Amino acid sequence: MASSEQVASGILTPTFPQYFGAEEALSDLFESKLSAADFDGVAINAPKEIPIGAHSELPVVLGTKETLLRAWEVVRGQNCVLIATESNTGQVRMAQAFPDPPGKALFVAAPEATRGPKPEGATAEGTVATVRKIDAKKLLSLPWQPGTFSLAIVMYDWASNQVQVSLQGDGERAKAEPKEVSPRPKVPKAPEDATPADAKAPPEMPTYERNIKTPPLAGGRAALDIDTSPLSDAKLAVHGAFSTTIKSYHLPKSEETHRLRDGQQHPVRAVVPVTVAVLAVDWQVPMRFDWAVPVYGNQELQVGAKVEGQFSIDALEGSEIKLKVGKYVAYLVLDGSVLGPKSFEVKPAPRRKK
Repeated sequence: MASSEQVASGILTPTFPQYFGAEEALSDLFESKLSAADFDGVAINAPKEIPIGAHSELPVVLGTKETLLRAWEVVRGQNCVLIATESNTGQVRMAQAFPDPPGKALFVAAPEATRGPKPEGATAEGTVATVRKIDAKKLLSLPWQPGTFSLAIVMYDWASNQVQVSLQGDGERAKAEPKEVSPRPKVPKAPEDATPADAKAPPEMPTYERNIKTPPLAGGRAALDIDTSPLSDAKLAVHGAFSTTIKSYHLPKSEETHRLRDGQQHPVRAVVPVTVAVLAVDWQVPMRFDWAVPVYGNQELQVGAKVEGQFSIDALEGSEIKLKVGKYVAYLVLDGSVLGPKSFEVKPAPRRKK
């Protein structure tokens, strides 16, 4: 089966002028090819470079192929989210690819009655391919100035390939600002106050030390684990690990140390912004959490250095929000990459025995 990257480079291939033409023309050009492809998913493409003085839109061509059952279960117009990261600053923007009318409630699933009858039998296995065009500039309110954006689409538990677009022309690029650690870490017990049970217990959150809940990277770019156990004190415990390359905006603007479980003060050598996006079917936009994760070390870091970091955070601590019983997915947005999905489920609390 073809990947999203292969579909983007082999099928969704408009010429530069065609990107700025009518959506209907793009559908006519590519839908039949997409329908014939051995593909199941979502793929995107966009111009590699756009002169901002000559154009006022950032066109993204979006192709989907899916079974009729999948199209009924995860309606594209209600579940298609555009994600962009500005490479010079790390700023992440998200928006519905096909916006709902103003005033529609977010984080609420649409009633099944609005979907029409559920496909069954052989009809459910039939497929449909569609090609649409969206304007990332309009949807994301992008500043029309020189810069480079990494773009991706997520449709609940499907993620597209990623494309980079360079906006070229006169003007200054957005300036990167170093982040301050957020949320602030909990100070652990001093070693002399800790018990053997503390070493085996789940960590007090937020913490940015590797702990028993930290998922292994296993040679990958990132790993994510979500704990919503009704037996846990945390409402939405997010445990993550990542590997990245230091950029200028990762370097802290002032010296800072944190006391870790060994009782020693450890210098913060980098602060890496990460965004975790949580989605359920029909949520329209993700529930997003923006954090700035410290990376500790004995030596100062330089731009281009390879580092690893981790975090354990109760995303909903102090919030009145509580996820309903149901299925969800989470994505980690890190330095322009959209990583995931990580599926998880919120289960009902066990009944107490009488």
